[in-house]
Amino acid sequence: MTNPVELSVLPNDADIPLDAVISGARRAELAGEWTDAERGYTEALRRIQAGEQPERGPEILRSLGRVHFERGEYEQAGVAFESSLVAAQRL
Repeated sequence: MTNPVELSVLPNDADIPLDAVISGARRAELAGEWTDAERGYTEALRRIQAGEQPERGPEILRSLGRVHFERGEYEQAGVAFESSLVAAQRL
């Protein structure tokens, strides 16, 4: 008889509080880990656009713009910054 192997299941993204997702992205940004920062901010933005804490949208769009700017992706940074302004005006 074989021993059953227990599999550890990673938590669903929705199980991780939005603040934790944003904090993780911010830590990655401060460490210069641009890909991880972009991934975290993009996940946060997806959740915000789905209705979770919509007032945080402009903040996250600005953060995403900073990441693009630091990577030299100036056009994408401009789009993110402009989107942040529009989102803030809609609040």
